[in-house]
Amino acid sequence: MLRSLAPLSIFCILIASATAAALPRTAATAPAAPCGDGCADSVEVTYLGVGGWLFRHGNDAILTAPFFSTPRLSTVGLARRLRPDTARIDERVRALLPDTTGIRALLVGHSHYDHLMDVPYVARKHLPGVPVYGNDASLRLLAGDPVSPRLFSAEEGSGSHEAPGRWIYPHPDSTVRFMALRSGHAPHALGVKVFRRGQRERREELPSNAWEWSEGEALAYVVDFLDRKGGRVVFRVHYQDAASTAPLGFPPPWEEADAARFDLAVVCAGSFREAGDYPRGIVGALQPREVLVGHWEDFFRPQTRALRVVPGTDTTELLRRVDVSLPPDGRRALPHPGTTVRFPVHPLVRDGGASPAAGVEA
Repeated sequence: MLRSLAPLSIFCILIASATAAALPRTAATAPAAPCGDGCADSVEVTYLGVGGWLFRHGNDAILTAPFFSTPRLSTVGLARRLRPDTARIDERVRALLPDTTGIRALLVGHSHYDHLMDVPYVARKHLPGVPVYGNDASLRLLAGDPVSPRLFSAEEGSGSHEAPGRWIYPHPDSTVRFMALRSGHAPHALGVKVFRRGQRERREELPSNAWEWSEGEALAYVVDFLDRKGGRVVFRVHYQDAASTAPLGFPPPWEEADAARFDLAVVCAGSFREAGDYPRGIVGALQPREVLVGHWEDFFRPQTRALRVVPGTDTTELLRRVDVSLPPDGRRALPHPGTTVRFPVHPLVRDGGASPAAGVEA
C-alpha cells in the first residue's frame, strides 16, 4: 500500500509546492452567437474544461471526456475515496451542455480519473443511447458499470504516425466520422508518471481512488465533419487530451481519398514541458488553421470559483511554442470553460471561393 501511494505523494508535493501562474491574458475568448441554420456553414466548439470539448456541425456533434467533479488535490494526492460528484456534474451539464441533441459519440483519450471518472454517469444520465469510445483499459475499468454495453474500443483498429487506422462512423445517418491514433502521455513531473499504466483485469465496480484509474494506451483522435451531399471533408479536427512526445499522435500518411487540411488542433497544456518540444512538434506536423489549448486551468477546484492556471504550467511558454509552428494564416487561443467559438467550414465547400479562417482572437 505504501509503495503504491509513494508516487501519488510525490506528485502531491510537487504540485502543491509549485507557484500558481497568473491567469493568461489570452485565456478569454468572446462567446459565439447561436448557430444559424443548424451550424450548416460552420463548426461550433465549446470548451467544457480539462479534456472536455463539444464539436458541433449541422445536426451532428462529438463530445469528449467531460469532467466536472474536480476533487481536491488532497483527495487525489492522498488516495482518498473518490467518487463522481453527481450534483456538481448535473449543474455543470445544465450550464455548459444545455443541448445534447445530435451527440453521436463520446470520445475519451485515456483513462485517468480526470478524463474517465465522470463519463459513465454523464452517459447514463444525460446521453441515453450515445456510444462511448476509449482505450481498452477504459473498457476494463468500467466493465461493471451499467453503461458498459455502450462502451467500444477505439484502440482496436487505431492508426499511428506510420499508417492510418479505421474510420469509425458512429451513426448511419450522421455526417461525422473519427479515427483514433496511438498517442502518448507525458510524465506528470520530473520524468515520473504517478498513476498506474496498464489495466489487465476487468473491474466489477468503479475504482475507489485516483491511483486506480489506470492510464492505458493514450489515444488522439481525428474528427471529420462531412458534406452531406458528396461526403467530402468540410472540417477536420485533431484532438489530444494529453501531451505527447513526437512523433506520437502525429497524423498518418493519408491515402489520397482521405487527404484534407487540419482546420483545428486541440492541444493539452498539462505537463507539456515533460513531452519534449510539445506542442511545437504536433502543431508543426498538423499546420492547422486554428489551435485551441485545453487542460490549462486548475482542475483541483470547482469551475464556479475564480479561474487560475494549474500550478506549474507556464502558459506563456506553451503559447510561444505554438506560435513558432503555426502556419502564416494560423491562430491560437486558450478558451475559458464555457466559451463557445465558431469556425467556418472549408471555404471551397461552403461558397466555392477562398476566404480567411474565422475563429477567436489570440
